Amino acid sequence: MREQPTYQRYERPSSRGLSQGSRNHRAGAVMVEMAITSSLLFMFFFAALEFSRVAMIRHTVENALYEGARKGIVPGATPSEMQSTARSILLKVGITGATIDVSPAVIDNS
Repeated sequence: MREQPTYQRYERPSSRGLSQGSRNHRAGAVMVEMAITSSLLFMFFFAALEFSRVAMIRHTVENALYEGARKGIVPGATPSEMQSTARSILLKVGITGATIDVSPAVIDNS
């Protein structure tokens, strides 16, 4: 009868020489570190979104002013046409209730 070979169980060496109990204790520290760093990561991500939204609104306001002024340089234009042009552009990004002042109030050839 043939004798069955005996196998030795392979045990992986522990990382950095830590025992099994220390590794389980370290897993809690990793979880806390992940919670802290992921919250910071999300904070920076959403802050970048907010800053890009502010920049978009700023550029839209500048564009609305530019388009309103272009409407005003046409002979016979009225301040209300300029204001309505600027408001229609501002409404595209959700800006309502904006105060638009036209100077001078009466547009003439001079």
